[in-house]
Amino acid sequence: MLKFQYSDETKPTAIKARQRDPLDIFADALAQQIECVKLAQQGETLTQKKRRYISGKRVEIDVDVRPWWWKNSENIYHLIPRYSSQPILIQSNSIHCGPTLSTVEAVLEQLQQALQDRDKTLTEAIMQARSRTQWSKS
Repeated sequence: MLKFQYSDETKPTAIKARQRDPLDIFADALAQQIECVKLAQQGETLTQKKRRYISGKRVEIDVDVRPWWWKNSENIYHLIPRYSSQPILIQSNSIHCGPTLSTVEAVLEQLQQALQDRDKTLTEAIMQARSRTQWSKS
């Protein structure tokens, strides 16, 4: 009989090792939105380089970052945080921010602080939004 010490551990696959934590992905997107709202207060827009294919050739172009906030008919800002293309539904469809972009910035910074504190409600909502981006095997 072989006398080894056995374990239930398996070697991690390359795919698992390369996957980023969803909370880190959301933190990066949130930081980008904070930068975007600061530039919007100055009357500017935030752009980022995106790779596109034109006539079969790869080209880098500047694309405006889509803000998570908008102004409704009563001139009040609302915000929907997103994970990839999916809305993060914390308690409702959107977050009421207020009449100015500085209030939008304050809400985004509160979200950033909640993420750093690993707020349970926020992290669960992020994980639910992430699960909606995954392929289902049906």
